Amino acid sequence: MVTPKNRLAEYYKYLGIVYREFFADMENFMRGELGIRVPIGDQNNGGPSNIFPEQVFQYGFFDNHPYWDHPQFPQWVIKNKSMIACGYPNLRVLASYLNVPLFWTESNFVYPNSFRSEEGMIYGAYASYKGLNGIWHFDYSHSRERMFNNTEIDCFDSVNDPVKWLSERMLVLLFRRQDATPGFKRIAVAVKPGTLYNNVPSDVRELALVARAELVIHEGNGRFSPELNPDTVAIYSLDEKLQQRHTSVPIINGDHSESAVEKLQKLLGIQFADGDTLTTLNGEITTDFKTNSARVVTPRHEAFVLPAGEEEKGSFLTVRNGNVFVTAGAAAMDGKPLADSQKVLLMHISDVLARGMTFDSADRTQVTNYVGGKPLGRHAQSTFLLPERAKKLYAIDLDGTRIAEIPLIEQGDSRSFIADTTRYPGHLVFAYELLCE
Repeated sequence: MVTPKNRLAEYYKYLGIVYREFFADMENFMRGELGIRVPIGDQNNGGPSNIFPEQVFQYGFFDNHPYWDHPQFPQWVIKNKSMIACGYPNLRVLASYLNVPLFWTESNFVYPNSFRSEEGMIYGAYASYKGLNGIWHFDYSHSRERMFNNTEIDCFDSVNDPVKWLSERMLVLLFRRQDATPGFKRIAVAVKPGTLYNNVPSDVRELALVARAELVIHEGNGRFSPELNPDTVAIYSLDEKLQQRHTSVPIINGDHSESAVEKLQKLLGIQFADGDTLTTLNGEITTDFKTNSARVVTPRHEAFVLPAGEEEKGSFLTVRNGNVFVTAGAAAMDGKPLADSQKVLLMHISDVLARGMTFDSADRTQVTNYVGGKPLGRHAQSTFLLPERAKKLYAIDLDGTRIAEIPLIEQGDSRSFIADTTRYPGHLVFAYELLCE
């Protein structure tokens, strides 16, 4: 019976039934009549918001478009905030759920967001941790003209945006080379059949920031669809009918006595949440929502998102930031761990903006004159501390060639230098080549 209270929920259920019938009919036609053999999916823009998990079971893969700070047109309004400062909204999704291949076929921290350098570290590390199957940046270039005949920056294009050039390389190393480790401890979030994804509480979605959280449907008496992955270490139950006697996997009761993250922490006996700080179960990704900083520390890669005045430390690299937001990091380029690597790429990425572009205020939330003029790099300085075996350092131009050698300063058993994006006139320095003994 439809009542004013359940009207919207019943409406979505109706849409879900119609949609599943449509998709089944479409797939039968494509496979039976047309002979299509490749995986078929749908609903690739906006993620799994107003949908039911059951309909995603029909897909050969699930796709999402996790843009950050996509401009709002026609006013040309943006948030111009770090995703960290906003609480990682794009990552608070049970993104590896339903045991189907997961892709991001459009992904972009969109220009002119001042904090877009964080994309490579955040998305690269979390995509690897969550077990994504592929990421596509949208886009390289909208036109041949922009690729070959001018240097103008465009909103979505990476072809002429030095911030994207370096950030994407960080993403490739963390995700494609898997410098960040895929998460193997999985948390199943069990829901009733017919649960609208948007009705999953926000604190439960926060599990996606610390664990490889996957949505499953409890069909009754401990039967799950899909079946639990063998690496599942806990079930967070949003179905009161699910009892511990139904499964050998520990169950967390999804009442509201504590947050989901606090309950998981107690169950596993691992401290990965401390006040405003969250760390993934594998210990590699840590975010401090009080300072809006983050770090990824792995054997082959260390990367930091650093607001002005912040400091982050890894096993190989420490960065003390100056007065401008930067993303910094170190990646071994010879396949060895950083502790043994003889060739290391150092990154120190600030911001780039087109000459002549104007905004309505200093916080740059509304564009008043959008132009694609000459790229201007933002001046940023940070102190890099390196191990004693660091011997030679070269500033690298945006085309990868060496600009000049930079002397390393001896400080006891460490070496240091000042990373300066505008050290050399006519060059924007976002990267360095470090040679070690």
